[in-house]
Amino acid sequence: MTISRHLANHGYKKAIPRAPMLTAAHKQKRVEWAQNHLNDDWSLTLFSDETAFQLFRNTVQHWYKLERPIRPMPKGRTKIFAWGRFCM
Repeated sequence: MTISRHLANHGYKKAIPRAPMLTAAHKQKRVEWAQNHLNDDWSLTLFSDETAFQLFRNTVQHWYKLERPIRPMPKGRTKIFAWGRFCM
């Protein structure tokens, strides 16, 4: 507690880092791709996707002084993976 109190007295805060979000460049590239493929024939296209559901909340906190850091989520968490596909 002494170290925590000392860091807090010197302007540090402790919190879970935020996960990185899409940047403006990422969003612009997605819009450009959609516009370029707007008139494609999708009847022979197969779409697939995968996702992971984290079972437990990330509880690893970090000390920071100015603004809350943005860091990727640590690997090795317990997750459930889902995969699916669909076509026209």
